[in-house]
Amino acid sequence: MLDHVLHGYVNAMECEHGQISRRLHSLGQSLDTIGVHGQSKTEVQSVVMQLEELEHFLANHFKREEDGGFLDDAVSAAPRFGLDAKTLLGEHGTLLTRVKELTNVARSKGNCREEWPSIAAATRTLIRQLKAHEERENELLRRAFNVANGN
Repeated sequence: MLDHVLHGYVNAMECEHGQISRRLHSLGQSLDTIGVHGQSKTEVQSVVMQLEELEHFLANHFKREEDGGFLDDAVSAAPRFGLDAKTLLGEHGTLLTRVKELTNVARSKGNCREEWPSIAAATRTLIRQLKAHEERENELLRRAFNVANGN
């Protein structure tokens, strides 16, 4: 019974992280479209809108994690992961700040052809950082609850 509960718990967390992953994938696809078809005002606006939505989603997601969320439960179950959890929680502010800064730059300079390559590169870097962060959280939970990936 406990195994079933733990699997469900980890799956719920991975589902929420999956929402972030889908947003990041969509954002990456938008960047690819601009890379192939060229930069249009509509496509840049789509990227800005996705960044704004990502910022809002992450702010809420991080707040839930910081206010007694999944990571606190993992540390309660396996205190040896306390430092790892603290490190991950400490990354939230930096990641959210990067999203906000990138959103502002994309909004103000996204239509400038000279600026776009650096905006796109910074967005791709952010996507990689967020994916890595969320995967480290998933892995910590799997280890803390001793739940094998995909089970």
